[in-house]
Amino acid sequence: MRPLRRDAERNRQQILLAARAAFAERGLTVTLDEIAQRAGVGVGTVYRRYSNKDDLIDELYEDIVAQLAAIAEAELAQDDPWKGLAGFLEQSLAMQASNRALKDIMIGGSQRGRERVALARERVAPLVSELFERAKRSGRLRPDVTEADMA
Repeated sequence: MRPLRRDAERNRQQILLAARAAFAERGLTVTLDEIAQRAGVGVGTVYRRYSNKDDLIDELYEDIVAQLAAIAEAELAQDDPWKGLAGFLEQSLAMQASNRALKDIMIGGSQRGRERVALARERVAPLVSELFERAKRSGRLRPDVTEADMA
């Protein structure tokens, strides 16, 4: 795929910033018209890049999953397994608390929402599982606690 023109890339970044902020504040009910207005671009510009709101949500959710994976990987590098687990939980819960859209996606009943959550689990769950196992092996976490208890 060829790179976007400079102005097109700038518009894309403005759309993503506006969408990220709007979704975090208000959840997934935000419209593409509202995002275009926040980004300072015409709604046609948004639709040229994203044929529908789900395409935009997917791109943003991929970023969130990448952030969660990066947090888990960084915490796995932590020498103290308990601090690694606690650090991951603190950071991931802070992300959820500050982002209504993330909460909407995680508890959403739509098929598309379930697919997004499955993608996150596929990528992040093995890392989180290892954080829990390390904490158990260190003796700082009870052996009967599982990742399912995190919810």
